[in-house]
Amino acid sequence: MFGKLTAKQQVILLIAAFFAGLLLIYSIAIKSTIKTKNTYRDLKEKARMMEYAPGKIDELQKQLVRVNNMISSSVQAETDLHQQLLGIISSYCQKNRLVIKEFPEIHSYARNDLSIETNMIVIEGGFIKLLKLLYMLETKKQLGKIASVNFSSYFDRKSKHYKLTMKLFIQNINYADNEKNI
Repeated sequence: MFGKLTAKQQVILLIAAFFAGLLLIYSIAIKSTIKTKNTYRDLKEKARMMEYAPGKIDELQKQLVRVNNMISSSVQAETDLHQQLLGIISSYCQKNRLVIKEFPEIHSYARNDLSIETNMIVIEGGFIKLLKLLYMLETKKQLGKIASVNFSSYFDRKSKHYKLTMKLFIQNINYADNEKNI
């Protein structure tokens, strides 16, 4: 049968048989070897990570204790927090010629064993001074998590100038038993 084909057909048949053989060898032997090698590499990486797990757990527990201590010492009762926030913002506004437009009471929402307290503050003034106040509240004072900030401008008809306001939402999440604050 092989002898009845022309030389060109015999070469094409040999090339096709060669590639079919390569495909067969890959699917039977090489594919499973590569899969086993990848599994071995993954397991070896996991084993290496497991060697450091006890130390990592201790380190994370120490960090958690530090964060809980920092949060519990900096956040106090609801009215005290509201007064602290008012004191910090009003002293900053006096020094930097900003105007507190709104500072309503704390809005509280409780569900299951958590309560969320939200302070909303509206301040008017220059953009850079408002940003510095925001930076101070977010990094240095940390009386809560800044949940949202909205800058908006409006035209004041009396002064005939545009004025910039910053609406700021600061939230505190507390457990119902008041043992821990987030």
